[in-house]
Amino acid sequence: MFIPEIPDNSLTREIEEIVKIARVVDGKVYFEFNEPATEAEIEETEKEFETQFPESYKDWIRFSNGSVIFNTKLSFFSMSDLKKYQISKFPQDFIIIGQVIGDGEVLCISKSTGKFIRYFEGEERSFDDLNQFFVSLLKSMRRNAEELVGSF
Repeated sequence: MFIPEIPDNSLTREIEEIVKIARVVDGKVYFEFNEPATEAEIEETEKEFETQFPESYKDWIRFSNGSVIFNTKLSFFSMSDLKKYQISKFPQDFIIIGQVIGDGEVLCISKSTGKFIRYFEGEERSFDDLNQFFVSLLKSMRRNAEELVGSF
């Protein structure tokens, strides 16, 4: 499994925890990390969407530009793929950046507030940044990993 270098940024602790879990369950659960996004890719995509991405999102894609975490628990789209995952009958303020759980739930960024939104069948759960979002995700990942391999 390819794991990019872990950057020193606002998500370092969360990224280290995700990578630790990925290594422990390697071969039992699928993880995929890509090369980091370049600053040029980030700036080009921000221009395309006429927004400034929240810093915590940039910190994640500076680690992995597109990823699959714990099978389909969470998938982030790459900068080049973001446009093709936007849905016309969707709140225009939201940019869909990934899928959660693989059942139609998506993770979005609100262009007006910079908050992260878990959106499923019209229901919204808001997070101030990716750190806050990862808290609940990591709790679930730890529990699932322990069921697979015991405590670690």
